[in-house]
Amino acid sequence: MGLLQSDSSNSLANLLQLESEILKSDSIAALSFILVNQSRRLVQYEQAILWRTRSNKLHLEKASGVSSADSNSPYLQSFSRLVNRQLKTTTVVSSTSTIISNDKKILFSPLFDGQGDLQGALTLSRSQPYSSDEVMVIERLSLIAGVVLGAHCQRTVWRDKLVSWFKYISFKKALSIFAITVLLLFPIKRSALAPMEIVAVDPVIVTAPIDGIIKEVVVESNQLVMEGDTLYLLDERDLKGMLQIEQDGVAVARAELLLASQQAFENSAGDEVKSLRSKLQQQEARVVWVEHQLQQLAVTSPIAGVVISTNSKSWRGKPVSVGEKIVTVANPDRVKVEMWLPVEDLLSPGADKVVELYLYRDSSKSYYADLEQIGYSAELSPQGVLSYRAVATVEDSKLFRIGERGSAKIEGEQTTLFLYLFRKPLLWLKIWLS
Repeated sequence: MGLLQSDSSNSLANLLQLESEILKSDSIAALSFILVNQSRRLVQYEQAILWRTRSNKLHLEKASGVSSADSNSPYLQSFSRLVNRQLKTTTVVSSTSTIISNDKKILFSPLFDGQGDLQGALTLSRSQPYSSDEVMVIERLSLIAGVVLGAHCQRTVWRDKLVSWFKYISFKKALSIFAITVLLLFPIKRSALAPMEIVAVDPVIVTAPIDGIIKEVVVESNQLVMEGDTLYLLDERDLKGMLQIEQDGVAVARAELLLASQQAFENSAGDEVKSLRSKLQQQEARVVWVEHQLQQLAVTSPIAGVVISTNSKSWRGKPVSVGEKIVTVANPDRVKVEMWLPVEDLLSPGADKVVELYLYRDSSKSYYADLEQIGYSAELSPQGVLSYRAVATVEDSKLFRIGERGSAKIEGEQTTLFLYLFRKPLLWLKIWLS
């Protein structure tokens, strides 16, 4: 018995070969088999047992000579109490191998990983005492085995937790959780709903040509008009009164000029005649200006199209200034889709840039448009919501009417159902963490 001493070189070769096998082991089971069965090449023993640390106690992992050992047998239970008493005095500082029983020589060698955590222990039992060389060899072997065992434990810790968790819960619960997980990871196309309106392309805004008061708006919203048709009338009473005053001023100026011209032959009044002639010209120019203003009282449509955004009754009697918007006229055959995408629903449009439209007049039917652009900066929508303005074009404008409203579904890039459902909570969490 004792250390195999055929020669020192043979012992060293056996040690190096065994260390190599330990380093190449790919699982805890393979490592356990090597430690309890192949260590005999270095030290002769009657029984070798590998113990692993769980919940601060050593538990039987593998015994030599048997495929599986009964840890509930009286012998192994007594053995377990013995090694666990030794565990209480084992630290990284005192990590040398120790003889823990004199009746039957039991060599206790702790296994520490690279971080100094106790992963287990190797015990060798025989009737003969151990030499110092044998103890040194086992300590060397335990040093390598502890590091390798720690690495294997790191790889299997999550697998063991998952297995124990599945054992704890019922099969139906596990199946339900698995199905929900698969469903949440299911790939979908992200989409967002936005309020939309059919608007005109390049509408013509008809403004007030002069300061005045609206007498009557002769057209209604959605009314078709031709180029040159009257849209609204301005009240003429002030201008007619002004015209009468200016015409009376012209008559007075002419009479004064005539009288001064007759007196010019009797005395030198040439300068006064020039002054009165200039005054007459000014009065005549004012009359021309007022007459021109009167000609602009009837405002006509510059194009053929449909009238939008007007309320004839609300305009009656309302004072307006030059350039103030009164009526809008647009070509009904040139329309586009205006959408307001809320800030929290902003997405990157898909490659096809297709927008699905649902009009309130017939929500059961969908139409399609091509996304043209999404605004760079957010602004308040007509509903007062901070949104990005988006525009889409349609192929057949005859299917739509200016002013129609509904909802637009904008398709985005592919994502998972989980990220789509929890996008807002995740956004709030990101803001809170930052």
